[in-house]
This record gives sequence, C-alpha cells and structure tokens, in this order.
Amino acid sequence: GMAVDRSEVFLRVFMGELAFQRGDEREAARQYALAASVSRDITLVRQALTMAYQISDDQLAWQLDQHWLKLAPGDRDALRFQAVLEARLGRTADAAQHFEQMLRAPHGDTYISTAVLLGQETDPQHGLPVMQRMVADAPGSAEAHYAYAELALHYRHSVLAEQQARATLAIKPQLDSAQLLLARALADQGKYDAALAIIRPRVQASVKDIPLRLAYAALLAQAGRDAEASTQFESILKQQPTNAQALYSA
Repeated sequence: GMAVDRSEVFLRVFMGELAFQRGDEREAARQYALAASVSRDITLVRQALTMAYQISDDQLAWQLDQHWLKLAPGDRDALRFQAVLEARLGRTADAAQHFEQMLRAPHGDTYISTAVLLGQETDPQHGLPVMQRMVADAPGSAEAHYAYAELALHYRHSVLAEQQARATLAIKPQLDSAQLLLARALADQGKYDAALAIIRPRVQASVKDIPLRLAYAALLAQAGRDAEASTQFESILKQQPTNAQALYSA
C-alpha cells in the first residue's frame, strides 16, 4: 500500500476548508480530492467524492470513486456512486450493468430504488436511457416496466410513462399501482376522461380506500370538475372527519 503522509492530508484538508469558507467550492473539492487520494480514510474519500459530485465535477468524482473501490471493494455506496456517475457520463451500458449487479445482490436494490436514485438527476438523459436498457434486459419484469414508467412520469415524459404503465399491466393486469400510474400518465397528457375511467370503477369497488379516493378527487379537480371533486372530498370527510389532507384540499 501507499505510504500515507499525514501532514499532507492535514494540509490539503485545511486548504480545502479555507477555500470552502471563502466560497470557492471548486478549489475546496480539488484540495479535498488531493487529500483523499493520498489517504486510506474512507470517510474522507466519501466527503471529497460528495463535494466533487455536488459541483458536477464528474471526472474528479469518478477518480475518487475508483480510489474508494480500491480501498473497499464491493462497498455498496461506492458501487451505487459508480453506476450513477456512469449514467451521468453517458456510459449507459456500464451503468445498466452495474445497477443490474446490485439488483442481484442479497438484500440488494430494486428497480424502483434504482429509479428513485436516477430521478435525483436534473437531466432526464442521465437516467432514462439506463432504465430503458434495464427494461430491454428484463422485458418480462413488471417491476422493471413500472419503475421505468415512474421515472418517465417524474420527468413529465408522459407518453413514455403511459406506454410503460401499459407494458406493466400487460404482465400484471390487476396491479393497482400500475393502474393509478397509467391514470396519472393519461391525466398528464390532458386525457382526463380516460384517466377517470380507469380510477372510477376502482373507487366504487373499494369505498374504504381513502388514498385512492383522494387521488380520484384530486384528478377530478385537475380535470376542472370542481363540483364532483367537492362531492368526493365531502364524502371522504364524512367517512374520516379527521383527514387533514381532505380538509386542506376541500
């Protein structure tokens, strides 16, 4: 292993803190990265990586992540960072492959947790192609299609979300969450009648399902059907007088 010069680590962290205090985040990240690269302290490496990641210095973050993986091969957080950085850097196939490895790990990630992680990116072109690849690799997985639909709707790609929600339902026709997701995707395209037609029979079948009825009432309001929405909210209040969300919406 590389000899660690404690005085250099200390000096770099000190310089980094000074840079950070005067508002120079780029220089702070650079100094922290230099400290981390001559250190075996994973906490320091993680901190430097987080700084580089936050200022979108993806190459620097990548180098730090590789250093972290040398110090702790198989560390789940380091592997997650690696996959997210690959997505950011447009390395779609690598990112998909690494996310898929994490799906197979014991107590590993899920398609949905992967979509949530990718959804933290501001640019949809980081995450959507990765989920597309993962769905292509598991075309029979309802969970994969569902997660892709959620991520698409998160970015207001509502036609893609509709398509993926329908693909989910083709595999699991009774999946309530996918029915709701399809309705949301349709509503996002302004197709309110189609969206309401999906939810209405479900509401009639399960009057006690308050979250579902609140979703239905919200959809009615979104469609501009205020009178019907009010009726729904009032009936929910009769059933559950303490429901704060319904009170607030009404």
